[in-house]
Amino acid sequence: TGNTMLQYDVGGGKTLIEIILAKESKRLGKAKKPTLVVPNHMLEAFAGEFMRAFPRANILAATKNDMEGDKRKTLAMRIATGNWDAVILTHSSFSRLKVSSDKTEEFVKSEISKVEQAFLEMSIEGNNVRKFERAKKNLTSKLQSFADKSVNTDGLLPFEKFGVDLIIVDEADLFKNLYFATKKSRIAGMPNAQSARAFDLYLKSRLIFDLNG
Repeated sequence: TGNTMLQYDVGGGKTLIEIILAKESKRLGKAKKPTLVVPNHMLEAFAGEFMRAFPRANILAATKNDMEGDKRKTLAMRIATGNWDAVILTHSSFSRLKVSSDKTEEFVKSEISKVEQAFLEMSIEGNNVRKFERAKKNLTSKLQSFADKSVNTDGLLPFEKFGVDLIIVDEADLFKNLYFATKKSRIAGMPNAQSARAFDLYLKSRLIFDLNG
């Protein structure tokens, strides 16, 4: 389907599977620029594991230093122009590489339209209209706030120009608490907190889906 979750216990081999998935996707022409997004403390371990599995691989592992000052612009250009077997980014570096304002605005408008449709259906069903109008306003405001944090404002090449067409996210549970619209209230186990990091990953993954058809 192009969208898969691996949920193994510690020691089950996720790291090697992710690395093989990236390399084989490139070799088979399934992806031109597979990108691994890994926890901040795992960058060196992932890069080392990759080179042990594929000693001749051409990989770019972006360190914390690569994200400082003007080096971020250099990194963006290296990602975009290099013929990499894989790019390895930390969670924080991935979040700091932003999407263009046009693409972000287009995405937010689409999401707000879905929210409005959902709340319209709720009001037609005879639910408390005032209550849902307030909820819709809050969610729309939150979406716009997340978009403002995800948009590219520093003159860097925007994320959608990098050529990334496959993202493999290690420890994806750290991106939980994506916003959602529901007619229910106080659902046990569903937090009210909504994560900007989750929104950023959602935005970028939808862009990649759109780019790949």
